Amino acid sequence: MHRFLYGTLITALFIFAAPAASLAVGADKVPSCAAMDRPCLMRQIQALTPGIEQSEWRDQTYRELAKTYAYEGQTDKAIDLLSLISKPDTKAMTIRGIGMAAASLKWPANKYNSLFAKLTAEAAKITDAAANGIALTYIAMAQAFAGDDNGARKTAAAMTNAALRN
Repeated sequence: MHRFLYGTLITALFIFAAPAASLAVGADKVPSCAAMDRPCLMRQIQALTPGIEQSEWRDQTYRELAKTYAYEGQTDKAIDLLSLISKPDTKAMTIRGIGMAAASLKWPANKYNSLFAKLTAEAAKITDAAANGIALTYIAMAQAFAGDDNGARKTAAAMTNAALRN
């Protein structure tokens, strides 16, 4: 169900964002994709997103693309998009989206340990204290949803904001 919803959302983003972005980067430089070719569409969205002029829209598109990559099990590609997001709150929401999408995949514990370590390292790069705390909260939530209660408690215990930690 989540894959369908995110696939639909990405397709909608592509339909609305692609025309504006293609003007900036040139439509002839981006190959066309069949409507159901998700990997191609995702590559196309990633290629067109830098051309979105409004930073908030660009950040939101990267966030949704990262979540879609995560639902596809491509969490490293999802994490790579974090560096392209300018707004700290959107980075925190992207970390949440990646973690929650991965939690739904029912992976073995060792694969989650690696993912959550990477997400925690990305959260540490967020210099805005509030957004950093929110990112850590979302990592702990995703750990709990993935069945890693001990990891969730450890992540929460490391947080400095008592309200978010509790």
